[in-house]
Amino acid sequence: TGSTQAIADLIAEGAMLLDRMEVRIRTVPGPPTSWEDATKPRDAVHDFCNYSDIYWADAVACGTPTNLGCISYRMKQFWDDFSQAGGWAKIDGKIGCAFTSQGGHGGGGELACMAMQTVLMNFGFSVFGITDYVGFKDTMHYGSTIAKKP
Repeated sequence: TGSTQAIADLIAEGAMLLDRMEVRIRTVPGPPTSWEDATKPRDAVHDFCNYSDIYWADAVACGTPTNLGCISYRMKQFWDDFSQAGGWAKIDGKIGCAFTSQGGHGGGGELACMAMQTVLMNFGFSVFGITDYVGFKDTMHYGSTIAKKP
């Protein structure tokens, strides 16, 4: 539905406000989902991610739609394939964070962020959350979550 992409665009916009910051927004490759038309190519606004993007980056903000309280199967497959292609133990010390979109509040977004952080930690990323409240009774300890589009 474009919600995760909208968050990625906002994160990139904020990151580009920093001096000497170079930002790439990427879409995880993979086959169409059951709700996409399999007869048409995937309509990605941004280039598809490849392993060289991970090696290039000093830090990553990984966004995933919340699927059953977890990361999308495309995101999981990308990192599984990256490890099998030799990426394991070659990117230690980079910084990572997670964000997600979900169908509604309480839709498993924090679980998806925690799962994404677990993947990143397995590759040696230092991950972080935010300890401050961003709104009344609203925190982002495990990563940013949003219901629908920002």
